Amino acid sequence: MSYLEFHGLIKTNKSGNRELDQNIPYFVTCTGCGKEVSGNEYVKENRRAICEECYLEEHQKIKFPDPLAVHSKKLFRNKHGLKGSNGLTELQKEIYEFTQEEGQVTPEKISKFFGLMPKETSNQLAILRQCELVKYQKIVDEIYMVPFDF
Repeated sequence: MSYLEFHGLIKTNKSGNRELDQNIPYFVTCTGCGKEVSGNEYVKENRRAICEECYLEEHQKIKFPDPLAVHSKKLFRNKHGLKGSNGLTELQKEIYEFTQEEGQVTPEKISKFFGLMPKETSNQLAILRQCELVKYQKIVDEIYMVPFDF
């Protein structure tokens, strides 16, 4: 008898297969971030149970640099008369304005300042880069985000 059977967490369905009893609330620990997730709100991938946030973070990486995306964004922004931070999300506007004010800022500093995970920061910076609002620049031995016309 397994632990789950002993505690009544598994029931046998009409086909004779064992399955978790959906009437019993249970939690799993996300292997990505370590937080407890309700049993019906996690994703199983590669034999791991991860929360939806970790799943999205792993699968929604924006390619950088992507010449086609840069060209498409440039055409779209020009066609719709979007200049500067127009057409950006609130977070993207804040990151853009922060970069403008600081002049040069590391992606790590942006992550800390806005409370973002590194991948989320990377995605937001990729979008700003594709809009040609910011760019990477190596200063001494460190990589900084700077305004595009820096």
